[in-house]
Amino acid sequence: MRTRHGLFPRLHRDPGHVTTPGRALALGLLSSALGCAGGGTASPGDLAGPLDLATPDAPAIEIAIAPRAPSVLLRGTIPFSATVTGASDTGVTWRVAGDGCSGSTCGEIDAAGRYRAPWCLPTPAQVTVTAAAVADPARTASATVTLSRGAPEVAGRYAFAFASIGDAGVAQVAGTFVIDAQGAVTGGLEDVVHAGGTLTAVPFTGAATSACFRRGRLALDFADHTSRTFAWAASASGDRFRFIEMDATGERGAGVALRVASTPPSLDDLVGDHVLLASGALPDRSTRAGLLARLRVDVGGVVSSGTVDTNLGGVTLLGAGVQGTLTLDPATGRGTATLYLPEPPSRTMRFALYPVKASEWLWVSSDVPSGSVPLLGGRSVRQVGGPFAAAALGGELVLSLVGTVPGIEDSAAALGVLTAGADGSIRAGRLDENDDATVRAIAALSGSYAVDAVGAGALSLVYEGGRQLRFILAAPGHALLLDVTGGAAGRRVAVGELEARSGAPYGAASLTGDFVLGTTAVPTRFTPVEVGVGQFEGDGTAAGMGDTSDIFGSHPDRTLLGGTLTVPADGRFLAGESVVYLVSPTRALSCSLSATQHQPTITVVER
Repeated sequence: MRTRHGLFPRLHRDPGHVTTPGRALALGLLSSALGCAGGGTASPGDLAGPLDLATPDAPAIEIAIAPRAPSVLLRGTIPFSATVTGASDTGVTWRVAGDGCSGSTCGEIDAAGRYRAPWCLPTPAQVTVTAAAVADPARTASATVTLSRGAPEVAGRYAFAFASIGDAGVAQVAGTFVIDAQGAVTGGLEDVVHAGGTLTAVPFTGAATSACFRRGRLALDFADHTSRTFAWAASASGDRFRFIEMDATGERGAGVALRVASTPPSLDDLVGDHVLLASGALPDRSTRAGLLARLRVDVGGVVSSGTVDTNLGGVTLLGAGVQGTLTLDPATGRGTATLYLPEPPSRTMRFALYPVKASEWLWVSSDVPSGSVPLLGGRSVRQVGGPFAAAALGGELVLSLVGTVPGIEDSAAALGVLTAGADGSIRAGRLDENDDATVRAIAALSGSYAVDAVGAGALSLVYEGGRQLRFILAAPGHALLLDVTGGAAGRRVAVGELEARSGAPYGAASLTGDFVLGTTAVPTRFTPVEVGVGQFEGDGTAAGMGDTSDIFGSHPDRTLLGGTLTVPADGRFLAGESVVYLVSPTRALSCSLSATQHQPTITVVER
C-alpha cells in the first residue's frame, strides 16, 4: 500500500531492494541525515524495516470514445470524438473494421473521426470504429456501429421500358408491375417485340431486393418459365429507377421504370397533342430505325391528325400524315395504338401502350418485324406551350444523339451545347462526338433552324460532315430529335433531345447530393451498360458505386465515380475518359471519348 511519511512523497516498504538510482540516492541522503542527528552513523536497523523512496509514477494513458453504440443508415455519417488523458499528446488515429467486411466495404473514417457508412450492408451489419492514442497506440477505445438499409425506395405501380440486344437479335419491351412494401412483384404484364416475333401481355411475378444504398436486384419469373435478373438504382423518392440486365442469358440491355400516377390516367385524359420518339432496328440488327411523330388525340382515343417522320437505315419519310385510334384497359394499365399513314406507300403501325401519367406514355411496337418492319420502342410526352415560334428554342441548349454505324455493329454518340437565337440562328456552340472510336471536338459550331406553329422543325448544324435533324417541340426549350442526314451519316439514324440549360454559371457546388446514373440507349449488342448511384459533396468530391455489363459478362458492385471533379462555369468537364455536360444542377449527360470505345452511348446522371 502506498503511504505518505513526512517530507517523503511516496515511501514504499520493499522486502527486496531499491531498484532505481533515484531511490538509492534518496536512501543515502536519509542515512546521512540520521548520522548527523545522532553524532554517528545510522545503521539499517535504526529504520523501521527496509524503505523504498520512489519518484512519482507517470500517470496512465486513458482514452474514451463517443458515441459508443450508434446506428446509421447506409452512406450516412457519424462524427466520433475521442478524449485522451495522461499524455501531453492527445491525438488519436482512427480505423474501422468488421467481421463481415474489409477495407471500404466497412465504411470509411477520416482523420477527424467522421465515419461514413458503406454502400452495402455487410453480414453481420455491424462494424467497429477504433480510436488509438498517438502517445501509445496500444491504448485504444472502440465503438460498435449498427448499419441499416432503411425503408425501400422502390414501391408502388411502375410502367417500364427496356431495350436489349443479344445473339438472338434486338428486343424492345414495355410493361407494368407493382412492388409492395416487402419487395414482392405482382401484377406484372409486358409486351415484347424481338427478331422472332411478338409476345403480347405476358404476365410475370418476381421480387425486388436490396442490401445497398438505393440499389438492388429485380428477379422476374415469366409465364413461359424463364427468369431474368436486373440490377437497379433508384431516386431518393423512388419515383423512378434505372436498370440493366445482370444474368447469364446473353442479353445486354438497359431500361427505366417510372412510378405510375396515384390516379392512373384514363383515355380521355390523353386529349391534346403528344410528341412520340421511338427507335430500334430491323431484325438483322445492323439496320437502325427511328420514328418521330406529333399526334392530336381527341375524346375516345381518336388520333384525328398529326405528322410522322421515319428513318429506316437512311431511307426517310418526312412529314407524312397520320390518323389512328388508342385504347386503354384501366384494370391492367395496358393500352394499344393503331396508327395509319394514308400517303403512298400506305402503312399501318401497331403498338402496345403503358401510361405513366396523362402526359407521359411508354410505347413498344406490336407488329411482327420483317425486312421492312422494324422493332421500335419509345415514349410520348404531352406537348405544351404552343403555338410556337423560333424563340421557343432561344438560349443555351444541350444536344444529345445516339445512333449506329452502317454495316457494322458499332455506334456513334454526340453531346454538345448550342446557343440558339430567336431569329433561327445557331450563334455559338461546341460538340463532342465519338463516332466508332473516332473522337472529334468541334469547338466552333454554327447552323440554323426553323420551326412552325405546331412545333415541328428542322435543325442544320454546320461542321465537318454536318447534321440535318428533324425535331418536334414538346415544350419551349425541349425538343425530340431524329437524324435525317443524307448519305452514310443518315444511316446512323441517331435519335436524341435538345434540352434548355438552367443554373449557369456552374461550379463544383452545382453538383451536390445523390444522383442516379444509368445508360439511356443500347444501340448495339456490344454496347456496355451501367447503373448506379453517385454522391457529390458540392466541393468537387465525387463517389459512386454500381453495376455494369459488357461483352465479358456482368460485374456487380463496381466503382463508377471517384476523386475530385473540376466543374467550370460553362458546365462541360471531363471525368476520366468521358465528357460531361450539365443540363441543370439536377441533371447531366455523359459520353465516352475513349479512342478505344467503338460502342459509345450516353449515360444520364439525374438527382
